[in-house]
Amino acid sequence: MSTKQKELQDGLANLSAEDRARLLTLAALAGTPLDELLPLVLRDGFAECEESLLVSLEAEVYFKTHRGVDDAEVMASAECLIDTHAKRQRRTG
Repeated sequence: MSTKQKELQDGLANLSAEDRARLLTLAALAGTPLDELLPLVLRDGFAECEESLLVSLEAEVYFKTHRGVDDAEVMASAECLIDTHAKRQRRTG
């Protein structure tokens, strides 16, 4: 058994039955294997991981139903702002 597998087993063994069920639910919703999720939960806590997953899922739903902003459009807008600011700086500088 590798060290990583041993750490995973130890981490799972240290969780209560309720927390193990919570971890399994979180892993299923995230589509993430337990061995990838458990270190995050141990580091950040269940509440932080659950909130992060909820926000990610909400963002996925939002962007499936709303058009995002095209990268070229954003870059053109940013360049325009920079050019405008630079022109002002040259006049006043």
